[in-house]
Amino acid sequence: MSNLPFLSMILEKLVAKRLETLLSSHRLHDNLQPAYRTGYSTETAQLKIHHDIAETLDTKCMTALVLLVLSADYIRR
Repeated sequence: MSNLPFLSMILEKLVAKRLETLLSSHRLHDNLQPAYRTGYSTETAQLKIHHDIAETLDTKCMTALVLLVLSADYIRR
């Protein structure tokens, strides 16, 4: 039995943690990209979009939301 899958999972988590620490400590995250960040979720992104749309509508400006689905499963259907 091989331990490679187990070792690769540990290595992947180690690299991800170090990369997150590096990006956070040097403030290299884009403020508009909440994915893969500690303390951010899809709810955070939805709240940001809702806030931006509501703010724009309050100033009586036109608002458009364009969504792009990039999923192989969705495209095959």
